[in-house]
Amino acid sequence: MDRYTLSRRQYQRGHTLLAMVTAFGIFTTAAVTALGSVTLGERQSGKTSAVLAQAKQALIGRAASDANHPGSLPCPDAATNIAGNNVPNDGIADLLSGPVCPSSIGRLPWRTLGLPDLRDADGERLWYLLAPAYQDSTSKIINPGTSGQISGYACDDSATAAQSWPCDNPRLVAATPWVAVVFAPGKLLPAQIRDVAHAGDFAQFLESYNPSDPLRLRTAAGAAHNDRLTTISADDIFAQVQRRVATEIQRVQSKYLAATAAQGQARLPWPAVACASSTLCEGTPLAPPLPATARGYLPSDDALLNQIMAAQGMTWFDHNHWRTTVTYLVDASCAGAAGTAPCGTALAATDTRPFPAGTTLVGGHLNTIGTGTRAVISFAGVAGGSAKTRIAFALQ
Repeated sequence: MDRYTLSRRQYQRGHTLLAMVTAFGIFTTAAVTALGSVTLGERQSGKTSAVLAQAKQALIGRAASDANHPGSLPCPDAATNIAGNNVPNDGIADLLSGPVCPSSIGRLPWRTLGLPDLRDADGERLWYLLAPAYQDSTSKIINPGTSGQISGYACDDSATAAQSWPCDNPRLVAATPWVAVVFAPGKLLPAQIRDVAHAGDFAQFLESYNPSDPLRLRTAAGAAHNDRLTTISADDIFAQVQRRVATEIQRVQSKYLAATAAQGQARLPWPAVACASSTLCEGTPLAPPLPATARGYLPSDDALLNQIMAAQGMTWFDHNHWRTTVTYLVDASCAGAAGTAPCGTALAATDTRPFPAGTTLVGGHLNTIGTGTRAVISFAGVAGGSAKTRIAFALQ
């Protein structure tokens, strides 16, 4: 074989090897790029999920800690325009306009909630829709019986061009209406304008919301919909609010015990067996022989109890009709009745479980009461899976 032929074959092999390496490099680059895109997408999705969760927890915390209206939520940041104090899109909740919020939808009031300036993965500020029944206004009565008002519907891309709202064949996604919804608007879509002049125009950010049907949301669709939502239910709120209310009642009862002890006999209020209204529950003692335990409601006609509750700032208790949402079970010996056993033994010794199955006493006990418990307060409960779980608090 001459030198020219050998050189040509070596050149061909080298060219083939170079082509293979180049092809492998292109494949590897494409694979790494695709992997990088997936990883970036996952990171973006994770960031959006995290800020939505942070906003949700802040709103629930705000509902639980409101000093004079437990369960209420602040107005969206939408309309109030007071130069240097409270302007649209500054993160401060709107002031009430008369007895209601100026708008049920607007930006999340992140400053009011004590949050940083939360943004989704596309750098957009969050939006917020509030059910009118949960606005922080004295005109609203908010307790565990207050229903949410916002419903969500899933849709798909098979809808007609001139579809109805939320779509031609909406599917309800939650049986219980929501109290509030937080939106991450996602990236800009065709026909949307997101400049300073349109910063407060929800239509340039949200595809889930329709002002003509404001309490029905389109929660899922196709390429023309990129909103991400997190929802807040009444159960989400009252799982925390009930604990706050229970803490206040426990404090009142402790002060009641101390005050009556100073009068000569430490005791707790005698429960009202029935209520004439959501705020009027008269504590009429039972005729002898008295039971070992008595169940009913915190009495509205106990002067000392009312005095202590007023001093503690609990005027919201009756204003928001909490009295009939709280069940009060007391050891009769601890309520001034002449019992045969020392105060704090009757509840633990009862042969029957005093609450329905599923009741959990705070502290981890399932439907059982420990020795030394003077009384127990309980609430109608919050969702735990498909059933409602009662929550009870022992007063030691």
